[in-house]
Amino acid sequence: AEFGVDPCIDERVDSAIRGINTGPFCIQDRSKNYIIRAITADGRRITLFNDWTAKIRQSGDMWQYEYEYTHYYYRENIVAAVCATADAVKCPCKPFDK
Repeated sequence: AEFGVDPCIDERVDSAIRGINTGPFCIQDRSKNYIIRAITADGRRITLFNDWTAKIRQSGDMWQYEYEYTHYYYRENIVAAVCATADAVKCPCKPFDK
C-alpha cells in the first residue's frame, strides 16, 4: 500500500513496529522521532502520534484495525500502518514533542 507523501517524513522504518494491541505501536527511541503513517478506512493518508497511550488493535470489523489514542479519546479505523521517522529539518511544522 502506498502511504502517501508527507513532507515531515524522513523514512519508513518497518523494524520499529512493536505490534498490534500494545502501546506504543512503534518503539520509543529518544534519538529518533517515530510517528505512525496510516491509511484510513476511507482511503485518506494520515500521520498519527506514537505515544504510550496510543495503540493499534484488531477491531474485528471489515476495516480490520483501529488506532486508539486514549489520552485524547481519539479513534480512527485504519487498514494499514507503518512506523516512520519525522525530520525536524524537512518538516514545515513544529515537530512532535518526545
